Amino acid sequence: MKQARIYFILTVVALFNVNTGCKKMLEEKPKATITPTGTVYMCNGQTTLLTANSGNGLSHQWLKNGAMINGATNSIYNASTAGTYKVTVTKNSTGCSKTSVVTKVKINCRLDESDDVTPVLVYPNPSSSHFHLKITKPGKAEIMDLSGKIKDQFFFSSGERDFGETLPPGIFLVRLSFDDGSIQTVKVIKE
Repeated sequence: MKQARIYFILTVVALFNVNTGCKKMLEEKPKATITPTGTVYMCNGQTTLLTANSGNGLSHQWLKNGAMINGATNSIYNASTAGTYKVTVTKNSTGCSKTSVVTKVKINCRLDESDDVTPVLVYPNPSSSHFHLKITKPGKAEIMDLSGKIKDQFFFSSGERDFGETLPPGIFLVRLSFDDGSIQTVKVIKE
């Protein structure tokens, strides 16, 4: 009889996974990803938009250099300083959580006459119809709502292009990822 009790106790302890907060080992952990991945470079004074996967019933906690960032609980975080960033995504219904791999933000540019600064012009802003993008080098644009959901995306070459005709009224973030690895984010308002 004592052997049966010991076995029962070990089984109950094994079903609770302390490391992930999951109540049962068989419960599925949520995904935890950050976009962009890898290393992001920016100039001092600029910001980089980090976007975690989002969905119904998920909560987020951003970390910088391994420490929680106070108040950073949205699926989007605007990094303004260098460091290593992660996000912990928790499935609220089960308590299961997972932490993403690191995205590094580095400041490594200086502005002088020799630097190749990419001027980005988006106008009119705000707009009730469309936006006009004027750019000097190729890349990809992602238009996201404030929850981080991508509403539109397109590739562009140097020159000019219109976009946003089908966007509903609201505030959107346009992330421009250039072919040389640099990233810029522009806020636009659709009326």
